[in-house]
Amino acid sequence: MPTVDYNEDIEGMTVFKSQFIGLREKGDKIKFKIVDKAFYVGKHWIGEKQTVNCSRVATGDKNEPCEWCEKAEQGLENPYHRSKKYDYGLQFYYPIVTREFNGKKIGEGAIFQTSQLVHNRIKEEAAAGIDIYKSDWMVTRNEGKPASYYSVIRLDPVPLSVEEQKEAKQIKEDFEKLKPSLEGKESKMAPPAEEEIPLGEEAPGESAKGGGDLLDDLPF
Repeated sequence: MPTVDYNEDIEGMTVFKSQFIGLREKGDKIKFKIVDKAFYVGKHWIGEKQTVNCSRVATGDKNEPCEWCEKAEQGLENPYHRSKKYDYGLQFYYPIVTREFNGKKIGEGAIFQTSQLVHNRIKEEAAAGIDIYKSDWMVTRNEGKPASYYSVIRLDPVPLSVEEQKEAKQIKEDFEKLKPSLEGKESKMAPPAEEEIPLGEEAPGESAKGGGDLLDDLPF
């Protein structure tokens, strides 16, 4: 039986790394360039550490059967979420080239997992006529008050290097392959990321745990 020491390579061995990146702690900061449209899912919290995707968000049909939306409409109490509601929350996934993460230069393709708060800020820029794909972006997790929980800053555009262009092409291809898993019933491919805005302190027009209207124009 073959053996291997821990510092040795094996011919033909595949190296796996997570393609997902997110801001998990206060002070986390990422600089990136968006390379394709965002993908989003609606999540219902149905257990202490368990979510399921909302079928109504997945189909865009408000009449689609969804037992968790029906629980929300009935006003049933959810013991697993601080809001005590079964409303869905929106989770966004951006295919990006990561420029920096917490000050460390990266230059690799990744899937940025983020919240509706961040998406709304970028969407505002798009509505003002900004070309989302030409700009670079910096997002920082500040916590505190909802209006500044995340700061989103548009940076001067920096062209992708040859290597970064290759990374952008690869992550777009990988993103397409991952989408069916992301929109699966439990989204097991992606790490969990709950919005941490204090309950009842959401900024106007935003919700820490969704349940708002199904917007037709959520992707850029």
